[in-house]
Amino acid sequence: MRKERIPVFRFALSVLAIHSSAWAQLPDDFHRGVNYAHIHRGGRGYGSEVSRQALEGLRDIGVGCVAMTPFGYQQAHDDAHIRGIDGGDPSDAQLIAEAKAVHELGMKVMLKPHIWSRDFRRGGQWHGTIDQPDAAAHAQWWSDYRQLALHFARLAADAKIEIYCIGTELVMVTRKDPDEWRRLIGDIRKVYDGKLTYAAHWNEEMDRVAFWGDLDYVGVSAYFPLEAPPGADVAALRAAWSPHIRRLRQLHQRAGKPVLFLEVGYRGVDDCHRKPWEYSGGNPDAQAQARAYESLFDALSRQPWFRGTYYWKAFTDPNRGRRRGDASSYAIRGRPAEQVLRRWYAR
Repeated sequence: MRKERIPVFRFALSVLAIHSSAWAQLPDDFHRGVNYAHIHRGGRGYGSEVSRQALEGLRDIGVGCVAMTPFGYQQAHDDAHIRGIDGGDPSDAQLIAEAKAVHELGMKVMLKPHIWSRDFRRGGQWHGTIDQPDAAAHAQWWSDYRQLALHFARLAADAKIEIYCIGTELVMVTRKDPDEWRRLIGDIRKVYDGKLTYAAHWNEEMDRVAFWGDLDYVGVSAYFPLEAPPGADVAALRAAWSPHIRRLRQLHQRAGKPVLFLEVGYRGVDDCHRKPWEYSGGNPDAQAQARAYESLFDALSRQPWFRGTYYWKAFTDPNRGRRRGDASSYAIRGRPAEQVLRRWYAR
């Protein structure tokens, strides 16, 4: 997508219009986060000088916590084996070097492993459909996943990483195996003494996770649809957050834990608030993206149980990432949304 150029005067007026709602400053312990993706090219991923420069830019807009995402790989969503259990691309050395760079810049780190399958590229399957056809295959998958989770927990401990996300949107597995998750959490705590969370799908999973009480944060992949008309202003979008806030408050009360949005993002297209999980479609509209972000912070910032956002997403090499569809659509740099994040993330 071509980068939009907005005249300075018109840009300033648009920001003022977006900021017309009341503003509550975020608390110091709020997670001012970003999901930070590794570019799989030599010298452009985690641990590179290119990435350090990108981190400096993120720090300048107020980012205080960087979520790094190593991967385990499956051939298919129902495969019994996970590859890359002991590190791959990015390598352990790259992850450790990146964590060191983040810390040197005065920011904190979350380690947030994901599972990836070739099935996901073809559509129809995703993290939430990972499941095996029989008990033996499922037991093998769990054995592999435990190895992966414990491997990265030890790495997080060695690199002094502050928060560890033990899984991401594994809907079928959390539904079937809550006791396995509790045992895994107990074993992780034996090797890692930082904070723990899990990234639950906003619709299919978050209300059904049975082990929130064993973690330190309720984590949500927060692509909530906002029921507001086309072209809705910030006030209408803020009002559309009400049913989701009620649901999140109830979840917090049941779990007894604060809530983090481990993923939240909006594409720079018209009506991006309606289906924020969609990677394609829509007409370019940077103002709609900014209004969606403004409504998010305006609605959630006053909730005492809400502790942070990790926006989706930034890349270790912004120039190469910009050539990917998700980078050009979810990107905030150089758009009004960047100014919204800069103002809210400011201390």
